[in-house]
Amino acid sequence: MTRNIIRNSPASCLIENGQRVSLQPKIARRSFLKLSKAMTSLSGAVMTGCMTEKVGAGSGEAASSLGSRTVRTVCTHCAVGCGILAEVENGVWLRQEIAGEHPVSSGGHCCKGAGAIDMVTSDKRLKSPMKTKLAAKASDYIRIRPGTDVAFTMGLVNAVVCNGWEDKEFIRTRVAGYDEMIAVAAHYTPEVVEDITGIPEAEVTRIAALLASHRPTSLTWCMGGTQHHIGSSITRSFCLLQLILGNIGKSGGGVNIFHGHDNSQGASDMSVSSESLPGYYPVGKESSWRHWSRVWEVDYEWLTSRFYNKEYMLKKGFTLARWYEGVLGEERIEQYTPIRAMIQWGCGGNVNSGRRENLLVADGSYPPGSEVEGGYPEFEEVVPGTNWATDISGRTAKEALDRGMAPFGNARARCLVVEFPDQVSVHREPLHSPRADLVAKYPTYEDQDGHFRVHTRYQSEQDPGLAQRFPYVLITGRMVEHMGSGAETGNNKYLAELAPDMYAEINPRLADNLGIGTGEMMSVESPEGGRITVKARVTERVDEKTIFLPYHFAGMFLGESRAGRFPPGHAPPLIGESANCVTNYGYDIVTNVYRERVFRRGTGENPWGWDRAYGKE
Repeated sequence: MTRNIIRNSPASCLIENGQRVSLQPKIARRSFLKLSKAMTSLSGAVMTGCMTEKVGAGSGEAASSLGSRTVRTVCTHCAVGCGILAEVENGVWLRQEIAGEHPVSSGGHCCKGAGAIDMVTSDKRLKSPMKTKLAAKASDYIRIRPGTDVAFTMGLVNAVVCNGWEDKEFIRTRVAGYDEMIAVAAHYTPEVVEDITGIPEAEVTRIAALLASHRPTSLTWCMGGTQHHIGSSITRSFCLLQLILGNIGKSGGGVNIFHGHDNSQGASDMSVSSESLPGYYPVGKESSWRHWSRVWEVDYEWLTSRFYNKEYMLKKGFTLARWYEGVLGEERIEQYTPIRAMIQWGCGGNVNSGRRENLLVADGSYPPGSEVEGGYPEFEEVVPGTNWATDISGRTAKEALDRGMAPFGNARARCLVVEFPDQVSVHREPLHSPRADLVAKYPTYEDQDGHFRVHTRYQSEQDPGLAQRFPYVLITGRMVEHMGSGAETGNNKYLAELAPDMYAEINPRLADNLGIGTGEMMSVESPEGGRITVKARVTERVDEKTIFLPYHFAGMFLGESRAGRFPPGHAPPLIGESANCVTNYGYDIVTNVYRERVFRRGTGENPWGWDRAYGKE
């Protein structure tokens, strides 16, 4: 979509009734909370016991107001779940306090959690019937070219195997498809990894040795590992690395996605993703629908009649990322009618499956208390005609647990996923890569017709010549102070005060070459035509080829403020240009979820005399 509404206007502003808001200069939010805690403790020490009373353990600690109660709850902003003590009276949240004994946060909050009450009590609320700050804490930080995670991870796999550091016993007893996997990994030598990722050869071997000498280790990733057009392969490669190190299935190990929301995985379990029914039963199998018709206590034939025909009943639906294609019709859709209504519910996920073979673990590999001291298949026919996944009586699960066994069997972890386009993770260049030479070596996939009912471009979107005009990469990500699109945190005036402006991070050397200084305005433009103007923040957090944008801002569109479109009195205290105005096309090959938030930047004349940054990947 061509975006041509470009005006020379401020990138963002902090407003309340037309005025800029400000905290009391001597008492910031965090300091205020600490002071409140101290004063509460002091007051409690001098007051008599008759002023307060203990409430039940399920409700938390003593409340500070007569008639109120203290409710133990958690911050809803991210997946950590920091503890909050909420003082509530007649259903109204009066005050919040830190939960000093909470097992996760131990009395700590980030600025979002400290302002959790303001999200609920805000008068703006409608009533209705890179090197990150985290990386700065790391002992080792490895800068990687965006979109090249598979090459780095498979390079670590190769280095571990070549040096004999793999967990041979774990692989013998618990892993399937190992030989095929290491044959693929052999391509990613330290030299090849450096060429693709920019990580020096010696660092690849050093990090592999570090992982091998510190076991078990837990591998954790955020959206930077998933939001790529090969995101499924990237996250799969993390699993492969942990398997060969023997870091799966033990305390302190594992592969752990750090979700951006506190119930993303639960939403996936409940079938928000359009390829599965609840519990990950495949939507394309009649047996899945027959099972759930029994669970839901509805007639299977009646359930089938609710669809246009049985083919559509068994067809994957539109994804959350691309439902609009079914409305607008800008891409070819594989459906008899445009979308006429939509229920939007939660976040999606992906499902991995594999080939049929003898995947049982070796003898001697079993959990404590198991009746079978080795591998065994899934439980079935405890109730005739059912297995553990389709028995709604619960007898199969009870039979297994009574024998100290798992209803789903005891099998090996698989290195291959035969349903994936790449059965073992391989590197493919980003759709809008600045490396034309690597596009030729590691091309993307062929275009996909009817991919979750929508034609999806891959090969036709990957233009090697684009790098001549867009030689720089720009990535997007989160800030500590805000969450998601800022719909909640942008309405909190304290958080808006802490992070008031939409900005772009740019390396000092690149900024100097382009004549851009901190606080000056710079424009970012997409090959698709979108263009935003934001403040420059000169920092070493990004390298000379990369620019960063936070994606929490909204309320402006290509230079035009949309604050006036809010209901009277409900304009948020924080507005700014949205990074998504300059993102480009691209979707994961397996899930059709929106892929890497990676951009390019180029040079050229600008109506205001600034050099410009160009769009996605």
